[in-house]
Formats: sequence, C-alpha cells, structure tokens
Amino acid sequence: MLIEAILKNLIDLKSLILKLSDEDYVLKREVYSGSSIGQHVRHILEFYRCALVSLESGVVCYDHRKRDERIELSRKFACKVMKEISDRVPVIKGDFPIKLQANFSSEGEASLEIQTSLYRELAYCLEHDIHHQALIKVGLVSAGNDFLFSENFGVAPSTIRSMVITAN
Repeated sequence: MLIEAILKNLIDLKSLILKLSDEDYVLKREVYSGSSIGQHVRHILEFYRCALVSLESGVVCYDHRKRDERIELSRKFACKVMKEISDRVPVIKGDFPIKLQANFSSEGEASLEIQTSLYRELAYCLEHDIHHQALIKVGLVSAGNDFLFSENFGVAPSTIRSMVITAN
C-alpha cells in the first residue's frame, strides 16, 4: 500500500510538471518566498533519493543530500529522476531497520543517530512530498492556474478520506 501510494503520488506530480511550461517551472514566485516550482520538485525528489540510498548503506541522512540543480531547472530531467525513483521503489521487498543521521541544530555540527526503518522513511518522504505539493498548489491557485491539477493534488489521504465521510 505504501509503495503504491508513492508511485501514484509521483505520477500526479509528473502529470502536473508536464502541463507546465519551462518558464512556469523555473519562475521564482513571491508566494513561494522567492523559490520556484522546480525547486520544490527538486526538494521532493532528493528526499526520495536519500531514502533509497539506505537500501545499500543502511543509513539515511537528508542533511547531506546531493542538491542537483538540474532537477529544478529542467522538467525533462525531473521526469527522468521520477522514473528512476519509480523504477526502484517497487523492487523493495520489505521493511528493515536503518539509521537516520540528522543535525537538528542550526548551529554546530552535533549529529544525532536515530533508529528507524526504510518504510518509516519512505512514509516520511511521501508526507513530505504531499506537503510540498500543497505549497505548489497554493502558488498555482494564486496565479489562476487551478485547472492544472486534480482536486486532491497536495491533499493527504487521511484528509481525502475524512472529506468523503463528512460528505456522506
């Protein structure tokens, strides 16, 4: 179920990206505090890439992710990275323990190591993805481009389920 949700979410993101122009993808917007849709997409995909590194290393560290500007500057390259992630995720055969390394301080180099699991980190990446999709959605709505995405784009599954229950 988690793997399917990640794949669906990446398909939704790719669908949106393909509807944007290259200019809209890289346009820095005030509503995003001066960042672009491409920068949000880069951020989303880099977190997935970090989690997938743990398949070999047993360690995930989002702090030390490789920031690949090609993702934020090229819709085509972002779609290529999404395909790479989408190809790797389904071959995961189960959950296993990994370690999260992180520095939660804005000062100093004090790193913390926390026991976690691959599925927990993939779930975090999915929630993180949805959060950034919601931010992207806000910018597109403010620009009058709310026709570019489905109504559930950037909405958590629990919120969607809640809306269905409330409507009945």
